[in-house]
Order: sequence, then structure tokens, then C-alpha cells
Amino acid sequence: MLIRALIVLLLVLNIGVATWWLNRAPPQAAPVAAPSSVPPLQLVDQSRPVPTAAAVPTPEAPVAAPELCVSYGPFASAGAAAEARQRMRPLSERVRIRELAAGPYRGWKVWLPPYPGAEEVEAVSARVAAAGFSDRFVVRDGRDANSLALGRFASEAPARQHAAALVAAGFPARAEPIGTGPVSHWLDVAVRPGNAPRLRPLAAAPEARELDCATWP
Repeated sequence: MLIRALIVLLLVLNIGVATWWLNRAPPQAAPVAAPSSVPPLQLVDQSRPVPTAAAVPTPEAPVAAPELCVSYGPFASAGAAAEARQRMRPLSERVRIRELAAGPYRGWKVWLPPYPGAEEVEAVSARVAAAGFSDRFVVRDGRDANSLALGRFASEAPARQHAAALVAAGFPARAEPIGTGPVSHWLDVAVRPGNAPRLRPLAAAPEARELDCATWP
């Protein structure tokens, strides 16, 4: 009788322990406070575009200011052209006096004006040949001694085209008419477009002709 009572007591105790174990709440860890010196974490805003190297603007290269080339003339003499050149020089990028023979023309010539000596013109002649221009002749005597003749043409258009090709190759070639009349004097001026209207009164010349800036250095 006593043994049966002990067995029943142990059975009741086991059932009570099992019921408590199944129904107990899981242990919770105590929150750990972060040190005050540590900044809080922030999430990255995915909606903001991330700048890339391609999106960074690059500075634009400076653009060279354009030039306008104009020929003023004819002047009554070389002295009058020289005086006008002095008046126009402060507003000009480049300026030169050019002699032009009056018509009727016998043709047009392309040439390089005289160099200081024979050695200089011979060196330039060799460079012209190396650049592929075979029509050349060194002038030895006379008013144009030590100049380099680069061809004669029947009309203006092919002469200027040939001169432009030489200028593009790095040679200061000129295209000029070969005439039988008196020589007139002109001023060739390279100028910023904004200064062009101010040059005409300074030139005091009857004509102003636009030039191709590529045809003279």
C-alpha cells in the first residue's frame, strides 16, 4: 500500500515538472546599450544617384578667337601704305604691305619673297622639294634675288589654290599677278571681327576686299 502511494506521488511530480517546462517563457537577453561615442548606423538612400566619373563635367578647352582678313587699298605710294599700317597696327593681329601690279595681267605667280642670303633660300628650296612640290626655281639676280619662284599660272584661281597648298604645308607662299602697268600698294590685315569696323576709317583707303586668311602667313 505504501509503495503504491510513492509511485503515484512520483508520477504526479514528473507530470508537474514536465508541464512547467513546456509552459515556461523563453529567456530574454538584456539589451546592451551602445557607447555614447559610437555614431548610430544610417542606411544608404538607394534612390540617390551615385556620381560616376562620366557624370563629372570636364572643363572645355579654350577656343582660339577667329580672324578676319581684309585687304585695303590701293594707296598712292608705299609711304602712304606705311603710314596707314602704323595707324592700324594697334588693332591688328597681323598686317603687311603688298605690291600689286596694275593690269592687264600676263598671268599669276606663286613665290616666296627674298631671303637674307643664298644659303637660306637653298635650304627652303630643299624643304619645299621634300614636301612634294617640284615646281620651284631660286632667283639669283635682280630685284627679287634670293627669292623662290614656285610656279606661274594663266589665271588667279589656280595660283591661289597652289599658294594655299604651300601655306598648308608650312611655307609662306604668295599668289600675285604679273602685270605690265604701274604698281599699286595694298595693306593686308588680319583682325578680330569685332575690331574690323574700326579699321576702315584708319585705313582711309578707297577699297576693302576680304581675303582668305590661309593664303598668307
